Amino acid sequence: TGSCERAPAHCYETPYDSYRICLGPEEKTISGRQYTTLATHLEGRPKLSTHVKMDTEGTEWAILDRLLDSPDDLDKIRTFEMEVHFSYVPEGDDQVAKRQTERERLTDRVVILERLLE
Repeated sequence: TGSCERAPAHCYETPYDSYRICLGPEEKTISGRQYTTLATHLEGRPKLSTHVKMDTEGTEWAILDRLLDSPDDLDKIRTFEMEVHFSYVPEGDDQVAKRQTERERLTDRVVILERLLE
């Protein structure tokens, strides 16, 4: 942390805590991996106080869909950075995604990305 004026690469001027966690639609353990919700991590945070960096592989699609339906949680996010994987369906994914055809799942995930632009 500190001034980023002369930094050649990524630089954050504000101290932050990194959480390497698995996000899922509910708090539970699957195959030894602990899943938690984004809402849990945003709880109690003030507006525009949080940078979210997400590797979106499977379970995170349900999380994004729920986030977009929660104006209060959206207000807490200042910046949002994501890496996207469209076709992976992990065992922790929500039941809707597990039942969908690949085409239906891809269509739903593109709709979520379009909603992020709003």
